[in-house]
Amino acid sequence: MNIFNNLVLVSASKVNSLSSIQHKRNKLSAKILEQMQVCEAEMNNTVYAPKKLRTFTNKATSETTLLEVNKRIRKWYWLTNDGKYNLCIKYGSRTLPLNKDGKNAIELKDKQSIINTLKLLNDAALKGELDSAIINVSAVTKKGFNKK
Repeated sequence: MNIFNNLVLVSASKVNSLSSIQHKRNKLSAKILEQMQVCEAEMNNTVYAPKKLRTFTNKATSETTLLEVNKRIRKWYWLTNDGKYNLCIKYGSRTLPLNKDGKNAIELKDKQSIINTLKLLNDAALKGELDSAIINVSAVTKKGFNKK
């Protein structure tokens, strides 16, 4: 115990300094930035493939192995029949409504405009302009877990 005599010991507890809505804003912002990287990679004819760790279990031996695999990212934009792109914003697996009329996609002309729009949406998300949509989608998701 002599090692503790040379250290400064305190009674401490970790305080979560982020509010729940700020945490949700940061989560949405991270996903928007990820979509920007996907679009930029497509424009450069490369593949954006971030890695994640996944645990696999061998059923015969019950041995677990930790492997690095590509993370699957679903694009939020798609090409329409008239040659334009539609972009929707997702929070989790749900699409955020963008106005009170229930419109949920933005029509854009090319991939560069997708990136520019995602930058604007990221700023809006961090400023709190999408808070009401995030809260509504979160509430719907929470209701799905409370089924009886």
